[in-house]
Amino acid sequence: TPFCLRRAEGMGMWMFTLTETTAKREYHHSIEGSFHQEALSWKIENGELIITGEWNESFSLDMAAGEASSKTDGAVYRIIQNPQ
Repeated sequence: TPFCLRRAEGMGMWMFTLTETTAKREYHHSIEGSFHQEALSWKIENGELIITGEWNESFSLDMAAGEASSKTDGAVYRIIQNPQ
């Protein structure tokens, strides 16, 4: 089940890592540094990925295209199955 959502823009990278029971949000920037939010949970409901906890966000999923679009700001993330 582990999968992640990744998005890179400029010098920043955003990543959500989802396991069977938890989720983690990471942001890495070459100048601003990094931060993590690990007290997150997730569910898929009506074709929408919903992340809650220290950070709340929902995504429209397009599994055929391998993309998740943020319902908050429209940013598009790549869906990566079984990340290493």
